[in-house]
Amino acid sequence: EQAKELRTMLGGLDSEIAHLEMERTKLLSLLSPMRQLPSKTLLHIFKDACDENLLQCYLWRLNKDPFTLTSPAITYLPTMAISSVCSCWHNLVLSSPSLWTNLTVKTYTPSSAEAETFVGFTDTVTRYLKRLGDSPLRLELAID
Repeated sequence: EQAKELRTMLGGLDSEIAHLEMERTKLLSLLSPMRQLPSKTLLHIFKDACDENLLQCYLWRLNKDPFTLTSPAITYLPTMAISSVCSCWHNLVLSSPSLWTNLTVKTYTPSSAEAETFVGFTDTVTRYLKRLGDSPLRLELAID
């Protein structure tokens, strides 16, 4: 019975060690050199990275959840990808409408049976348009 109690205690300690290691990793990430960069510098980097956002309807057609981008889709949406890294970058990107202004939209007119599959695509286009605010839009549109 004593051995059983010791195993239970050791299991609890192992869980606590794992938890403390995760907390340590989180705290160490606060010391990352990227966190030391001023917002202006980050914005210049983001501006270069977000010079093209390609929204293609077929990338969303395979995804059942319209608000979750699949891996291939996110590679073509740098503004959205950067805004998903951490809360600091999210807030910085949302407060910078100019990052949302470069859009290339490729789509086609869906049949009535396909209309439901376009929800994620149209929601994403709408999200980009709302976030650019009063900034000028550079839009390239291709409709098949």
